[in-house]
Amino acid sequence: MGTDTSGLWQSWPAELVTAEVSSFQDRAQALVGLSEERLLQEVGAPGENVSGVRIEDGAGNLVLQADSDLRYFNLLPHTVVFFSIVKGMVARVSYFPKWKRCPPEFAKTLIGNIYAPV
Repeated sequence: MGTDTSGLWQSWPAELVTAEVSSFQDRAQALVGLSEERLLQEVGAPGENVSGVRIEDGAGNLVLQADSDLRYFNLLPHTVVFFSIVKGMVARVSYFPKWKRCPPEFAKTLIGNIYAPV
């Protein structure tokens, strides 16, 4: 049986992440509507290029189906920024907190990506 490590995971506080997002918001909104090529010129290569997010409203209606999401791990110190791309254009900017603490066996695989240790 494996060991339960759920108590060892801790993300950065919402207040800190919110402050970082607020400081980046004007720049982020200026990037919405740019071509993917122009975005890459503005902020550089992403840390990860993954399948696009699907967003639905409360009734289950499709709001956004991105072709890809470009994830940036180094734009903000405690927050991951990702740009949803639709038909070659930036359609949405989203954020999620990096991990503050994680089990030791995961730390080496997360450094530089979604782990920003204390």
